[in-house]
Amino acid sequence: MFFIKDSPITKMILKQDVSNFFKKYLTHEMSNKEIQTWCEDNVGELAYVYYKYYGADQSWDEAEKLMFFVESTYGRDDLCSIIESFVDCQ
Repeated sequence: MFFIKDSPITKMILKQDVSNFFKKYLTHEMSNKEIQTWCEDNVGELAYVYYKYYGADQSWDEAEKLMFFVESTYGRDDLCSIIESFVDCQ
């Protein structure tokens, strides 16, 4: 599959995939230490999601930034929507 980097369609699909990743794997009742460990352990899986759209050069950096953001904002009721907003701004 070929995507044009930074196109609106690519961003929309990436945003959906990233949101689905967190909905599928992130639980809502984790301690600060558990969320920190989860983010560290799953950055590679998230980087693979980015890799499908951006390639190897940028995927790991973007995944690390998002995991740091998630770690910092975990516990909010609107976590999925702010994750999507973060991906839009990347």
